[in-house]
Amino acid sequence: MIYIGRPALEGQARDEGYAALQQTLATVLSMPNTRERSAIAAELCERAAALVEETKGAERGPLMTHGIAARLARRWTVAEQSFRRVTELWPEELDGWLELTWALGTLDRAEETVVAAQRAVDLRPDSPPALGNLASALVQSGRAKEAVPVIRRALELDPSEWKNQQIRIQVEAAAAEPPVAPETEPDIPWYKRWFR
Repeated sequence: MIYIGRPALEGQARDEGYAALQQTLATVLSMPNTRERSAIAAELCERAAALVEETKGAERGPLMTHGIAARLARRWTVAEQSFRRVTELWPEELDGWLELTWALGTLDRAEETVVAAQRAVDLRPDSPPALGNLASALVQSGRAKEAVPVIRRALELDPSEWKNQQIRIQVEAAAAEPPVAPETEPDIPWYKRWFR
């Protein structure tokens, strides 16, 4: 479970093509997670890629739209590339770091996930989503005990946040699990048993 950024749904539409992409993105985000949604997201990803190319990858809106569409279409490498570009061009933009954290975590790049999540927390130490992502990333990288105070801090800031409540349960379970001896390691990493 991880937090994501918010799509830029207004303010950057300079032409009808971008406005149409944003409208399609809003529709896709409101759909249930079905094959139809994945198919529309894949088409949106292609259309957004063309706009990113047209803008030479220098505008946040098209890059975020492309990354979100790629995420919805489960094209995680493409999503990671778009969100990484957002964080390079706008390093103070929290949403880019939240999205990059999810993409890296899904690609099983645990240490890079921790770095991205930590960057989000550095930007906004009072952000429950950023803290929740860091806790999830720490567990994914095998550092569950370090994640416990992080998720507790997130819940202190917003006790009603349901994602962080779920992350706390997973973090505490992972922290309580005894370490596995190297010679008896299971085929599936332990963190994948907790985070699916």
